[in-house]
Amino acid sequence: MPDNTDTKKTKSKPPEAPESLRRLQKAFGHSIATPFAFGALDGVECQVNRYDSLAVSQMVGRGSLSGVERLAVYNQQYWFRLLTVMQEEYPLLERIVGVREFNKLVTDYLGAHPSKSPSLRHLSDGFVDFLASDAAGVYGTKMNIQTARLEYLYIHAFDAEELAPLTFATIEQAEEVMSNPLRFQPHLGFCQCDWALVEARRTVRKNSEIKSIIPEENTEHWAVFRGKNGVSSHQLSQLQWPLIQALSGGQPFAEACETVAATMERDDLEEFSSEIQSWFATWAAMGWFAAS
Repeated sequence: MPDNTDTKKTKSKPPEAPESLRRLQKAFGHSIATPFAFGALDGVECQVNRYDSLAVSQMVGRGSLSGVERLAVYNQQYWFRLLTVMQEEYPLLERIVGVREFNKLVTDYLGAHPSKSPSLRHLSDGFVDFLASDAAGVYGTKMNIQTARLEYLYIHAFDAEELAPLTFATIEQAEEVMSNPLRFQPHLGFCQCDWALVEARRTVRKNSEIKSIIPEENTEHWAVFRGKNGVSSHQLSQLQWPLIQALSGGQPFAEACETVAATMERDDLEEFSSEIQSWFATWAAMGWFAAS
């Protein structure tokens, strides 16, 4: 007769890799992640002397390549991939500093902050902070830091989540919204630039033949966000900027308006008061606000 007794099925644990295999994997990973050496000329060199001796000893030659030369090929492909991704994500910064100097900068950054995620979306998470640190050396200029900060907003806007949009159907709901801090969409970011960086970025993205560019000096304020047609940027006026700063800092709408208005001259105050509702409607239509 069949046994109807309930039995608990236990999942067997997958076998653990031998310690020798784990050591070899670690040695191989360390070797292919060894940063390039940048010489006085345009070329780069693999630092084969820094490869892990275990990985070198286990690499078998094939064809005309020795074991260490094959390991160098993996090393090159690893870094070419990372450098290409960073060039694509920071097209303006790459044109400002030059491709060779940009590659050296990225190599220094990733050498100090190796990628720890299998996803390349997190590759440059610490890039702006690195540029602002002493480790960046001559590359840590104000323009370079602002450019990297702006371009990271585009990266973040593409990847960040989208929350349910803010909506209100009655005056009572609108009054409640205005009396509480507004919640911005996670993909929305703001930045102040002392150069015309957005226009310069658009220029180099449209024309890949441009190898060098120096943005014009011009104080600008921008919002970068993901809209219906992808990642977009929207310029904010000198009057809008302090209001946005107050709102993103957590002040309710009415309170933020009062705070900003108290700092304005008469002419600016008249324009500010007459345009507030239109600004808010525009920002809401672009999807900047999320439901609480």
